[in-house]
Amino acid sequence: MMIAMAGFVLSAGHLSVGWIIGIYIIYSVGFSMTFSNTLANGMQQLSPKLIGDGNAAFNAIQQYAGSIGTAVMATVVAISQNQAGKLSSVEATARGGLHDFIILLVLTIVMIVLASFNFKFQQQDKKA
Repeated sequence: MMIAMAGFVLSAGHLSVGWIIGIYIIYSVGFSMTFSNTLANGMQQLSPKLIGDGNAAFNAIQQYAGSIGTAVMATVVAISQNQAGKLSSVEATARGGLHDFIILLVLTIVMIVLASFNFKFQQQDKKA
């Protein structure tokens, strides 16, 4: 996911349809690997009685976060368009998209750091 987000950030001004598809495929593969492993790891922390509730909560939170994320990214694009000055609407929208990609890259890096801390703590718990 981080590689794909970096690809979007670095090539934001030169994206073609084929390039977008290629980077998005990389992103989708990364997301699929991340989501399933995060879900499995989270479910392991629950008692067997609570796994169904945990799965439902995880899916509900994912849907809610997706809605909030879409609204935030649309807001960033709108702000970029409003502050574009003399840029055309296409250029202003592209600038907003670049800002979105930068935000997503930062969030992906934060996610990687948090996941590494989580796995370190879990390894320490297993040893104790």
